Amino acid sequence: MSLPELLAPVGSIDHLKLAIFSGASSIYLSGKKFGARKYAKNFSLSEIESAVKFAHLHNVKVYVTVNTLIKDNELFEVADYVFKLYKYGIDGILVQDIGLLKVVKYICPNLNIHASTQMNIHNIEGIKWAKEQGISRIVLPRELNYNEVKEMVDFAHSVGIEIEIFVHGALCYSYSGRCLLSSLIGNRSGNRGTCAQPCRQKYQISIDDVESNKINIPSKINTKINSKTNIKINNRTNRTNSKINSKTSIKTNNLNVNSNQHNGEYLISPKDLSLFDHLPKLIDLEVDSLKIEGRMRSKEYIAIVVSQYRQALNQLKGKLKFNNKNKNTNKNNISKNYNISKNHKNYRNHSSHKNHDSFKDKKYYNSKENLGIVFNRGFTSGHLLTKNNQKLINKRKPGHVGLFVGNVSNFNSKSNEISILLKKGLINIPERGDGILIESFDGDYGFEISNNPVLDVNKKNNQKYLLVKLVKENNNVNVSFKKGDNIYLTKRKKLNDLTKNMLHNNDKKSFKKSIVSIKFSIDSQNSDSLYFPVLEANVILGNGKKLNFIDRSNDSWELAKNKPITTNQLKKQLLKIGDLPFYIDNINIIYSGNLFAPLSKINEFRRDFFNKLEILILNSYIPDDNDLNISKNRLKDFKRDLISSSNINNSISNEISINNSNINSNNINNNNNNSISNNNNINNNINNKSDISNINNNIINKSNHLDNNRVGNESFNIINESSNNKTSKYSVSAYINDLEILKNISNNDDGETSFNRLYLEVPVENDFLESKPIDVSYYIMFLKEALNISNNQKYELVWKWPDIAHKDTKEGLIKVVAILKKLNIKINIMTSLLGVNSYLKDNYSVNIYGSYSLNVFNSISASNLKDFDLLTFSPELSINDLKTLMDNYEAKNPVPEVLVKGNIETLITRKPFIDKKHYSYITSICNNNPKFNFIKNKSINDINFYLNDLKNNFYPIKSVEDGNLILNSYETSLVDQIPRLASFGINNFSIDARWKSKDYLLNLKL
Repeated sequence: MSLPELLAPVGSIDHLKLAIFSGASSIYLSGKKFGARKYAKNFSLSEIESAVKFAHLHNVKVYVTVNTLIKDNELFEVADYVFKLYKYGIDGILVQDIGLLKVVKYICPNLNIHASTQMNIHNIEGIKWAKEQGISRIVLPRELNYNEVKEMVDFAHSVGIEIEIFVHGALCYSYSGRCLLSSLIGNRSGNRGTCAQPCRQKYQISIDDVESNKINIPSKINTKINSKTNIKINNRTNRTNSKINSKTSIKTNNLNVNSNQHNGEYLISPKDLSLFDHLPKLIDLEVDSLKIEGRMRSKEYIAIVVSQYRQALNQLKGKLKFNNKNKNTNKNNISKNYNISKNHKNYRNHSSHKNHDSFKDKKYYNSKENLGIVFNRGFTSGHLLTKNNQKLINKRKPGHVGLFVGNVSNFNSKSNEISILLKKGLINIPERGDGILIESFDGDYGFEISNNPVLDVNKKNNQKYLLVKLVKENNNVNVSFKKGDNIYLTKRKKLNDLTKNMLHNNDKKSFKKSIVSIKFSIDSQNSDSLYFPVLEANVILGNGKKLNFIDRSNDSWELAKNKPITTNQLKKQLLKIGDLPFYIDNINIIYSGNLFAPLSKINEFRRDFFNKLEILILNSYIPDDNDLNISKNRLKDFKRDLISSSNINNSISNEISINNSNINSNNINNNNNNSISNNNNINNNINNKSDISNINNNIINKSNHLDNNRVGNESFNIINESSNNKTSKYSVSAYINDLEILKNISNNDDGETSFNRLYLEVPVENDFLESKPIDVSYYIMFLKEALNISNNQKYELVWKWPDIAHKDTKEGLIKVVAILKKLNIKINIMTSLLGVNSYLKDNYSVNIYGSYSLNVFNSISASNLKDFDLLTFSPELSINDLKTLMDNYEAKNPVPEVLVKGNIETLITRKPFIDKKHYSYITSICNNNPKFNFIKNKSINDINFYLNDLKNNFYPIKSVEDGNLILNSYETSLVDQIPRLASFGINNFSIDARWKSKDYLLNLKL
């Protein structure tokens, strides 16, 4: 067992140097485009080339993030960009886009591809899919717990894939890649690198009263509730009879209750992840890489966080005794017959290193304090080790908290002196030049200490007090502090100075040097007058690669007349390598001691030799000419196809293994004549449906909140292109999760229906407090009843799976399918779980439809998902994007579909939005006010919850398996654009009616 790689974030040139000098094993950075942190400084192409050279000379690997979703009109540019990165010799590329994954693998088959956490590979089937796609490393979602990670690490290693996990830095509230909140609110897409971090904004919980008015519930929980509390409610106009309504103008008053200085309104702002305390457990996990987040953080953050983790890892390396026994036992069998028992080993309680007390010495505690000083929102061990997910959120503050150092003991307003009772065991006692923040009843007050504080120790109780002179920026502003107010250290001058010194002082740098053995000899060429010095180096690079280099000087030495160069002089000159990133562990000088050369010539030869050695090292990372020529030709072919507007998938369709056995249409059971059953019959099935000309007059509740030319929140100029439609037919699907709605559709159409498919999601109770295991019996009964209702109907009933399915949930869902099969019941399935789709097709011969959580953004992504029968395109695409996509998507297989109406899922999360105390508080309000009598003595499942933002938008919150959904605050409606979309060749449209009223779909009168 070896230590995992320490992977550091780099957002600028200074970040790069600091990460390397602090001890990073590898770094990740981004170019000016296609990176998930667009607002970081980032790197130009020339800067990336220089950064790669600098890093490789210092034995540090470079991974470049190209992890945004890619549009069709960007494919030309991104392909060219990837080839240049490959030419520079980068060590890997991080991708999210499934189409880009295919492009990279085709153009640069030898380039390591890392699956971004935004791909959301969170189960074994996802790893199998990644292996088939040629992925060499997976960055796991931060939502996995210890046992789930261990299971995935073991399986990934059995098939030759590395695993990377986040160890420190910011947490997203949503699963990465599954958050559209920023995109829908402000047209700044997290999937495109421009997230505005709406999770760091203030929200309140709102619920419906008996009249479906929205009532804000204050977040403060230790407030006495008076049964006579006056609640002023503004009635809102309901545009529809649905449970979730289109956006309306709402004026909602809060409950009139008291609150203190911290009202806890940052309800979905997570704390920062820090697994520093648990490094021994991470070593037990055998993950390959520990990733630090923070490309937009300060230089001090990069230097301190990386150095503290490096020091701790090195300390563990020296103290822990690694046991490699049975490491490779049955490795070959795992990948072939991998079945996780329900009694899977509890790794959390069976660590091979149960006692790590020696790890937590004074140096460790100092490191912990340093980590808190440079940046934190409060630290959490995340989902990996935190049993109570409610501890993941910091409701008080969305920004830097600082290090808690003590409380106000006394404040002298005349002298402006504060006496601080210091926290016991505090190592970083505030000094002159440090930054201080005081949390008082009247608000926070921060300042920089300008005078030397006075430290006093009470000998009786050994308590330490620090007397600090308050600095007031404005003498006209009165400030007051009370005893007990919290005080935080937010900036440490020593750490800032350390960071500056690290860039300029060689003694402060810590990185892995290449090991060099040198041999010096003289080549006399069988001549009595020519003596050419020769240097030979054997180099061991940080990646284990061994190089040999021999160079002979062109300048001959001469026989010494008086003072020859001695062996010691020669050795001294050859060892003068300055700050070159080499460690010379041996020097062998074969020399008779009778020659002379000016020291300047010896130095010149040495410098020239090491310059050439550096070039040799750098070239060892660059692909050879043959590989580059192959990639260059493939790039030309790819770009040629793009320019000619032909099918851009033709040139790569046969180059990448996509597990074609999973998409053999002959294996699909065609018992349901109305399903999308195979590639040849898809369009025929679509064309037998409703006429598109009727839809504009029959669909009501159109949203007017759309900006120009965008699918999702944005509207566009309505263009009637009916005469140019490629087809006058269309197919309409509906998402539902209510059997009563299914009955209404089945019973009110006299055997006819406007819907071709109904995507039925099995509803779960709104238990926002904890996730419960899947109830297999409930699923079986629900689906059996649904199939009975749908018997002899002309629509196809499709079971929609949750978009997140961790190990236990996934196994429960598969168990349901297996039981249904034994009962001779078959139902087609909608899922976004990569790899699971192939498993279901292979083992249960069902059709698989892809939901929009797959983030299909371009035509190559669609073509790379051929084992789906239908794909719903991303709701983030604009009308023009969809047209370009369809122009390039000649195969039309899988069949494309677009969501045209409904409340889009803004995010899915495994984190809470409400804790037990808050829930009890809401219950107490409901039990003491007649407006909520309908809730009294009922479960949380009977309450409609919303997140209410500062603009009075209400985002419905719903429970699903393995988490919660937050829906958009208003409906998207693109029904007026169906003729235009159909003119592109899109003939499948869907409506999301989940959590709507029972007559919602019937009112559409399709």
